[in-house]
Amino acid sequence: MINSQTYEDAVEEIFSPQINIEMDIPLNDLTESIIGEIEALAPFGEENPRPVFSSRNLLVKEGTRQIGKNGFKMWVTDNSTTCEAVSFGRIQLDVPRPGSGVNLAYIPSINDWQGLQSIQLELKDIQ
Repeated sequence: MINSQTYEDAVEEIFSPQINIEMDIPLNDLTESIIGEIEALAPFGEENPRPVFSSRNLLVKEGTRQIGKNGFKMWVTDNSTTCEAVSFGRIQLDVPRPGSGVNLAYIPSINDWQGLQSIQLELKDIQ
């Protein structure tokens, strides 16, 4: 029994993808200026990956919708700041229900759509 549990724990640790989170940041502290400073660290690639951040205790707002075949878009808030969070379907994530509380791991960026700029969170994990 103990060996069986140890084996299951080892398999989970080996095969579970790990996300290296640079920093936990409250959503209302994430600004376009901070994202600009992150972009100054480019070029990004295998030797210099984009930093992943996390924000906790967020609320999923109404209006979650599918993007493409496997992706989705939703809006999250900390009751002070609201941001668009997107999954482009490259990784399998469960779509949370509107009104649910979530913790997110993401790469922040500036979305420039028809001349309007806003903070966008590219999702890496949802809890």
